[in-house]
Amino acid sequence: MRCSAPAGTQRRCRTPSKLPSPSALIVLLASVSLGRTVFGVVLVLAYGLGMAVTLTAVGLLMVWLRGRLERRLAGPRPSRWLNARGVVLGAS
Repeated sequence: MRCSAPAGTQRRCRTPSKLPSPSALIVLLASVSLGRTVFGVVLVLAYGLGMAVTLTAVGLLMVWLRGRLERRLAGPRPSRWLNARGVVLGAS
């Protein structure tokens, strides 16, 4: 996020999500120049929908993996590993 604030004014920030995708803009302009505007709009909407589905899937996967990792670390396995390590180190 980029923010700029001249002296004595309110801070204004621009987020990258509000900027148009250059590739989507090129597809839309090319479709307008070819006279197939509706096809270009459909392509841009499909591009946006695909991006949204991909980012949502990655986010949900990260939440699921975090839960699995927390359960794995909270279970008895680390304590068993530490106890076994102490026995091995104590025996030597």
